[in-house]
Amino acid sequence: MLNKIKLKNFKKFQQGELQFHAGTNILIGANDAGKSTILKAIDIVLSQTGTDDWRNRSAYGTLMNNQAIQTFLSSDKSVADLPKIQIEAWLDLGTELNSAKFEGMNNSKQKQGQGVLFEFMFDEQFTIDFNQMVDESGDEMNFIPFEFYKATWRTFSGHNYSFRLNPLKSILINNDKTSGDSFSAYSNQLFGSLSLSNRNGIGIALKKALVNVSSSTLLAENGLGVDVNRVRPADLLDAYDVNIQDNKLPLRDM
Repeated sequence: MLNKIKLKNFKKFQQGELQFHAGTNILIGANDAGKSTILKAIDIVLSQTGTDDWRNRSAYGTLMNNQAIQTFLSSDKSVADLPKIQIEAWLDLGTELNSAKFEGMNNSKQKQGQGVLFEFMFDEQFTIDFNQMVDESGDEMNFIPFEFYKATWRTFSGHNYSFRLNPLKSILINNDKTSGDSFSAYSNQLFGSLSLSNRNGIGIALKKALVNVSSSTLLAENGLGVDVNRVRPADLLDAYDVNIQDNKLPLRDM
């Protein structure tokens, strides 16, 4: 059974811990209390699902706690200051045959237990790229480059985890999800086919441009702005016919 879910920097929870009990558990709370957030966290850590946005389901940076983002932006902006998302599912599998795969101390408490740990954190292979970006931007850096992050799932024993190993039978039914159109899906596929370096470059260039848009007086005077930490390139890109050089139209408008 699922004993406990522990959250760090996940959506509205900078730190959160919820204990479960045997049998039926019911989450009760006002709107925006975090009930759906807890269910989504369980789904991500155990079923390896993506975000609720079908266009870019691995964009876990959109789930980063806003206060954690602001704390980083007001810091010296070193690699050590970069926040990460952690979701821990503490399990009680008893002495089942496969329980040893889940048992160990690979958790935030470094305490013996059974469970799975999900982390969305900075990928150290991009340290040089990140430091160069900070040097070029200085105090004007207004977003976290989640393009330099990675998502990992490991059991408490330290082994890689796959949803196929999920010892619990669970499904999250979300009737708020919306479906997209085929043109956006195609644009997303094209973007995904680019090299990692090109995808990162496009994402960062878009965010830098949107920082200037967000700081415009016209937006500020009307209480509007752009949260560049929530921007995903796939939301903004359209596919074009490369054979047409002038007066280009998106494929969706042809």
